[in-house]
Amino acid sequence: MNEEKEKTDSMGIYNKWMESPNEQSTGEFLKSMTPTIKNALKTYAPGQESALTTRANLMTLDIAKRYKPDKGTHINSFVMNGLKSLNREAQRRQAPIHIPENVALEQHKLIKASGELMAEKGRPATVQELGDRTGMSVKRIAKVRKYKSPVSSSTLLSEEGDSLFTQQKDPQTVWADYIYHDMSDIDKKIYEWSTGYGGSQMMKKGEIAQRLKMSAPAVSQRVSKIIKRLEEGSNFGN
Repeated sequence: MNEEKEKTDSMGIYNKWMESPNEQSTGEFLKSMTPTIKNALKTYAPGQESALTTRANLMTLDIAKRYKPDKGTHINSFVMNGLKSLNREAQRRQAPIHIPENVALEQHKLIKASGELMAEKGRPATVQELGDRTGMSVKRIAKVRKYKSPVSSSTLLSEEGDSLFTQQKDPQTVWADYIYHDMSDIDKKIYEWSTGYGGSQMMKKGEIAQRLKMSAPAVSQRVSKIIKRLEEGSNFGN
């Protein structure tokens, strides 16, 4: 009986989301799909549930947009079936990574520049500062950093387990780049560590606060302001 009610409720929430896709309705829809998402992660990506939670949430939104209610399949079953591709994602993350010689040299250059800037500024360097120091573009730095061991996307999560910046995966990359270059150096580091921008290592808010010698509430405040700026350029409902 409870299971039937949950299915009815999730359909109602899905319809509401489709009628008016916005931040609130999207959050409610993902919350209603949480049991299905968790089941899919446990089934298709055992052992990598935490690492792939954010990816699974984004996939769920994409899958749900292709759902046709008139086909007779329930939204939960449709999403569960679509999330089978989590298996491929899990295998990809476990695959060994070969580092070409030129990339290894560029990684060494980045490490050296990071150390120099840390000594000069007394804080971790931003991606932009690393680019200025090494002559590498942000895109190139991101590509070089991808040759590290796969970074768990679970570090993108807040202490409550919610994604800090789900919109970073959105197509609004031009707007995101604009926002980044308009930030203070401290906000740039928070943005980089929260989203993985420029191939940066992703961290929880508590670790970001510790690294920047700030309080967790201060980091949360800055995160909220950055999210608001990102939302200004979002066309999620279009």
